[in-house]
Amino acid sequence: MAFISKITSNGALWIIIALLLMLQKYRVLGVAIIIALGFVFIIGDQGLKPNVARLRPFVDFSKCNGAVRICTTKSYKLFIPIRS
Repeated sequence: MAFISKITSNGALWIIIALLLMLQKYRVLGVAIIIALGFVFIIGDQGLKPNVARLRPFVDFSKCNGAVRICTTKSYKLFIPIRS
């Protein structure tokens, strides 16, 4: 079960499925999956996630100050500068 969790974390399972589909008569579907994975990587992982920069559940909130919750343990590079 840990192996399945490991290969699904980076989308490797979808890449394997797409490559297998491209070998058979479902080539168009395999190409569509590869294109969709590319859009997800560009828009989601490279575009939205760094720009939203929300705090993750593993952040220790006891080291945060104020209602804005600006943590002092990690430095976050935000897209929009925040005035204090």
